[in-house]
Amino acid sequence: MISRERTQNIIIASTIIVAIISSTFLVSNATYYAGTYTLLGRFSITFEELIISDLDPLDNTTEPHLQFRFNIATDSQYKGNVRITFMGFTPTLNYDELSYTPFSIVLPVDEQYLTPNYTRELMFNNTASDELGIDRQTIWDAYESGIWFWQVEFRYSYIFFDAIGTVDFAYQNFNITEVTII
Repeated sequence: MISRERTQNIIIASTIIVAIISSTFLVSNATYYAGTYTLLGRFSITFEELIISDLDPLDNTTEPHLQFRFNIATDSQYKGNVRITFMGFTPTLNYDELSYTPFSIVLPVDEQYLTPNYTRELMFNNTASDELGIDRQTIWDAYESGIWFWQVEFRYSYIFFDAIGTVDFAYQNFNITEVTII
């Protein structure tokens, strides 16, 4: 051994064992914390499709129905602790904000946690049913002109490590010119 006295050898061996165990926990914790930031850093939102239905400008009683489809995903291979809590947007059509037609979703808690290779399709549905008819008129005008220029500022909130006070918001902009009308 290292020393001739047995007590000193036990102390040195114990110190080495504790150091090995501690370094294992340190590496594990570092990977977990790095994984959390990697999950969020590799988080992406992709616009998939916009479908408009119940569109009849000749009938003032119809209320156009809008369905935005997005895909959210992360291709990180690391585990961590980050939750996507809220997602939403208010679309702008031909530079006119649809003020009475907000879109938002709060995922169930068990679906909020990002995991390695997380992917999910989201559907945001709403009907332009404002009492004043402002949003309906904007949609009808776009239909009649054939010009569909949507601007969407997608916002979402996330929480790190389930700690109070770590809620933060992020934004991603989309410009959409293709619409499916059914």
